[in-house]
Amino acid sequence: KMLRAVRHANVVSLLDVVKDDDAICMVMELCVTDLERVAITSEAQAKGFGAMMLEGLAFMHAHSALHRDIKPANLLISGLGVLKLADFGYARYLADEGRRMSDQCCTLWYRPPELLYGATEYGFGIDAWSAGCVLAEIGLRMPLFRGDSDSNQLAKIFQILGPPDESTWPGVTSLRKYVKFSQVPAPGLRRYLTDGQLPIDFIDLILPLLHCDPKTRASCADSLSSAYFQNPPRPVAKRPLRS
Repeated sequence: KMLRAVRHANVVSLLDVVKDDDAICMVMELCVTDLERVAITSEAQAKGFGAMMLEGLAFMHAHSALHRDIKPANLLISGLGVLKLADFGYARYLADEGRRMSDQCCTLWYRPPELLYGATEYGFGIDAWSAGCVLAEIGLRMPLFRGDSDSNQLAKIFQILGPPDESTWPGVTSLRKYVKFSQVPAPGLRRYLTDGQLPIDFIDLILPLLHCDPKTRASCADSLSSAYFQNPPRPVAKRPLRS
């Protein structure tokens, strides 16, 4: 139902639904690879993929839809080089205020802190966090936070960002799975990404998407106006993939 309603150049198209006995088969448009496997050969191409991901998410959010599992493997690339959001198994429409949703969504390395702390009332910020992780991965050429459990994932995040408290994230201590982490020296994300030799304008795009407090996190729509996408080289809208 969502795929039929949310149609956009950067969202994979549902072409048909075929019922076969007890099975339902969904016929999707053909994409030849995904962002996890594609070789990015230039900064302009990296910018293009980042912009297309944010365009698709901004469109979904404008239609009150959450993807809830943004990661490189779920960002398909067509033969013409167009990135398309895919795999809508966790997708939901934004719940009414006070209505709870599951915190068991988003693949672990791309799961935001509020879900790791058990939040069941959340919004578009969960996709924004995942998008920020994907953008950082494009630049660093490796995942940013690589935990092996919920608690370890939080530890990986706080080793770089520093653990939150009520002054930096109001309400965090009331989340049902809240655990206090020891205050230890953390480099901060800007320094970490700078050490990773990412361009300053790219870092300025990523930082607001990776605020621990979801209320201060940048939206995908606002991120599209980042100087990163305006500065040369300009994003490649699409480029046919080599066979």
